[in-house]
Amino acid sequence: MPDGLFIVSPTPGEVLAGTDIKVSVKLPEGMRLVDPALHAENKEGQAHLHLWVDPVRDRSSLDDRTSLQGGSASNGVDALTSHDGTVSVVLTDTPEYTYTNAFSGLHTLHAELFQNDHAPFVPPIKASAEFETMGQPIKEVTTISPEIEVPPDAGGGLFIPRGAGNTTFAIIFVVLALAILWFVFERKHKDDSIR
Repeated sequence: MPDGLFIVSPTPGEVLAGTDIKVSVKLPEGMRLVDPALHAENKEGQAHLHLWVDPVRDRSSLDDRTSLQGGSASNGVDALTSHDGTVSVVLTDTPEYTYTNAFSGLHTLHAELFQNDHAPFVPPIKASAEFETMGQPIKEVTTISPEIEVPPDAGGGLFIPRGAGNTTFAIIFVVLALAILWFVFERKHKDDSIR
């Protein structure tokens, strides 16, 4: 009997930024994934992998909040296959998959290997990991100094319009400096001519 199944990512307790869940599973030593449609008889070292996120029980319960759309597994994917009442993604080629459109919150990823005839192994070969998604990707911040962090889309202020860059600030500064110098020197010139 092979040793256990291991979820490489997401790791238990991990907080994922964005709406994608990139799943990677380590298969037990000596186990390889095969397509049960092409390999109907059970053979030692062959299986297919079911993945599901959260306890989605049937297709009718899938809605915008609970459904996750599949993505980047190359081939060998039969998405939303029902097996023992659980809606899952079946991987028959590679133990990696990307769910998209995940809502923010706590999730549980479940992974289980099934034999070629779709029967579970006895004892079951399965794993799970709880993790959290944050919905929108976290924006990068630009550090101006060690104490102040400014998001890249920040801007504006008392004299600078929102979205204006350093060039606008420099032009405004030069114009104000020239206006002040003109006022000071013009005032001094008038004072000298009066005396």
